[in-house]
Amino acid sequence: MADIAQKRDVLGLEALITEMKKPARPQVDAGKGQKKQRHKTDVKPGAQHWMRDAPLGSFAQAGLGIMLLVTGLRHGCSLAHPMVLSNPFLIPAGSDFAELRNVKNTQPPAAPTGTNIVSLQQDRKPVVEFWYEFASTYSYLSAMRIETLASDYGVTIAWKPFLLGPIFKKQGWPTSPFNLFPAKGRYMWRDMERLCERYGLPLTMPMPFPQDSLLAARIAHAGQNQPWIGAFTRAVYIAEFGQGLDIAEESLMAELLLETSAPAKKVLEAAHSRETKISLRAAVAEAEKLGIFGAPSFVLPDGELYWGDDRLEQALEAARNMVATDV
Repeated sequence: MADIAQKRDVLGLEALITEMKKPARPQVDAGKGQKKQRHKTDVKPGAQHWMRDAPLGSFAQAGLGIMLLVTGLRHGCSLAHPMVLSNPFLIPAGSDFAELRNVKNTQPPAAPTGTNIVSLQQDRKPVVEFWYEFASTYSYLSAMRIETLASDYGVTIAWKPFLLGPIFKKQGWPTSPFNLFPAKGRYMWRDMERLCERYGLPLTMPMPFPQDSLLAARIAHAGQNQPWIGAFTRAVYIAEFGQGLDIAEESLMAELLLETSAPAKKVLEAAHSRETKISLRAAVAEAEKLGIFGAPSFVLPDGELYWGDDRLEQALEAARNMVATDV
């Protein structure tokens, strides 16, 4: 009997659907044989707007939707039934079917619960520490590219300017190894020519090399958490390796600070302060504890160290993958 009732209901619905597909017949005034015109005064004032704009078939479709829903529930149908899917009135905007009918989900986002903690963790960006020395040629290449690449990889950069001189001295090097070993130095400058051409960066060998980077490092260290740190760092490198200017000159540093919308006077005062000098020395000690021996270096949240501009993308990729494996 249940099968017969279900068949009867389905046949009745199909007949109703067929009837709805027929073109609507115009209403005719029996006295004059003319089409009856609809006026705004035919409906209540409060209902004029939505009734005027709504298609006549909408009300019939809504009624059909209710009938379909009742029929489906009575016979154990789900919302995935083909007849239900074909009726937009039965598909909630917040359901998985909303996309099927191109309905924008206007429901407010659900409050954080225990069921979506994983998705919240996935939105957290890993932080990669970028340790760089202003006198370092390869740090120049990384500094000019790292912000764009970090954005592509979904990684946040922590700017860590420091000094390599004290670390070199502990290894018995009074200056850059590129000066101590001429063949290595010649190769480095040729390699820089190739890489700068590849990246579209200017290259001019500054004199002397390496440059005195103490003032630039103090300025960057004092402003490492400021919004202008990236722009200032790139400006210093362009002045040094792009134009061959002396980055030890305070007037040049003041000019670059102003160009990058930094409060030059305040920053220079902070760079010369005792607190900044002590803090920069502490940063060098921290770099040594992390195992840093050259620049650029990249340190991941778990302490994993990557050295060299040619390891930049690899470090960012590893940091991104850490978040995926963490959750």
